[in-house]
Amino acid sequence: MEERLEYDIAWSINPFVHNPYHKKHHGESGGSTPHLNNEGSPGGPALMTVQEMRKSENISKDIDRKYSVDPHALSMFDNMGTPKASYAELFYDLFFVASLTSFGIKHEITQEQAIASYVAFFTVLWWVWTSQSFYDVRFETGDVIHRLFKFAQLLLLAAFAAFAGRFDVYYGFPNDYGLEDDANPFTSDRTSGFFAFRGMTLVYIISRGILALQYLLLYFYARRKAYPASNQFLLQIGALCTSGAMWLGSYFLEGDDATDAMRIAKFGLWYGGIAIEFGMSYFAWLVCRVTGFRRTHLNERFATLTLLILGEGVIGYAIALQGSMSSQLYLC
Repeated sequence: MEERLEYDIAWSINPFVHNPYHKKHHGESGGSTPHLNNEGSPGGPALMTVQEMRKSENISKDIDRKYSVDPHALSMFDNMGTPKASYAELFYDLFFVASLTSFGIKHEITQEQAIASYVAFFTVLWWVWTSQSFYDVRFETGDVIHRLFKFAQLLLLAAFAAFAGRFDVYYGFPNDYGLEDDANPFTSDRTSGFFAFRGMTLVYIISRGILALQYLLLYFYARRKAYPASNQFLLQIGALCTSGAMWLGSYFLEGDDATDAMRIAKFGLWYGGIAIEFGMSYFAWLVCRVTGFRRTHLNERFATLTLLILGEGVIGYAIALQGSMSSQLYLC
């Protein structure tokens, strides 16, 4: 009878662990104090993340890792091995593609207005996915707290899908000729475009709040382990809060009395906030290479998402081809 491999899922796991090979190289007494520039030492950094430990090729296989690793984390290291995309991450990717597909169902990407709306929507959705993946590939541990966060993120992607069908960057401008004709004033393009904009704004603000909470928890974990680059997480939190505040400001720039300048400014606040987040992520990566992406599966995450997006495009092409063939058969 096949035996099932089971292990307890801890409520919370500190993603920062001691590098056992570093201890072995420098002595069990731990005479070397962790500092920011010790990544190039023969033993690697004194502290590393869970994802780095799964991937690192410098850790000897015969060392007793129980000396320095949390027992809950140890069981997960043994079961997971080399880092790769988890089922939760793949499910997250499917929700991303579902949100993108929901936009394409309501918008025929053949007009200038629809193309601009698609680019605007895709940029927002892509950055939500990317910023979360930057965190997951480095610090996700699979504990209960991270699973709850992941569930909340799935709900947010579903909310993006709910507002995608009515999203229109030309909403309210004089050349807004509408994407659909609807006689019902309560569900007209202009009315629903207003709610779609505000709905997406609120969903994005909530997503920034959740990610900021994850980095805040990470900061306390890092302080507990005396992680040398813990202050970088405060920079990430500051960027997320600044971006969230800018998006909150854009929320009030839409309404019946909004001018064209205000409608343009709201998108400036949107993508200005995204630019701040991206810039801070890049800055933290340059300055604090101790928590970089070298030993992560980030490339795999982007490759998987690209394949899913291409698959979604193939489906759209097949549907269009089917409609074309049906028209030809009807004419015959």
